[in-house]
Amino acid sequence: MTIIFDMKNFGILLLLALTACNPQKLDTGGMAQEMRDRQPKHVTPSQLATLADEWGRQLADSFNRRLPVSRQDTALIGKLGRQYGAEAKFMTLRDLSAQPDPKVREVAAAYHYAAANRLPAEPNLQKLDGGEYWLYTAPTAQSDSVGGFWAIRFSRKNIILRVDVKTLNRLKTPE
Repeated sequence: MTIIFDMKNFGILLLLALTACNPQKLDTGGMAQEMRDRQPKHVTPSQLATLADEWGRQLADSFNRRLPVSRQDTALIGKLGRQYGAEAKFMTLRDLSAQPDPKVREVAAAYHYAAANRLPAEPNLQKLDGGEYWLYTAPTAQSDSVGGFWAIRFSRKNIILRVDVKTLNRLKTPE
């Protein structure tokens, strides 16, 4: 008895062998998202700044809705931060010298000054390391004064990976 394999039969046999060796299902949704993330995109510096500002505001609002639980809930902070490709921390104004990042210390000092002088404290966006990172800070109120702030750091790489083409088209400035 002779078995003849053509390419169609070989492909089916190969597929069966591969699925038998790896019974786990493929995450096709994750693979599709990865393909969308890896599309070539041209992102201008102003679009990067706008995206970091929008995403920082969304994250800070989300954290503030969950106050006071989210200040200590590192799992929640990490989970929400990963959705945006960001690192987020809640910082208090008590010990400014404990802040390792000089930019974060500067922002903390500005928020501390605003709180001490009863001035309004606004969210802030700063470009770090020549544009490789963006730092979004947003103060949190605590009985008529600033009690601390959210420091949310985005990398340029993660912003570009996560932005979709529709959002970039919305952010295009008319020429």
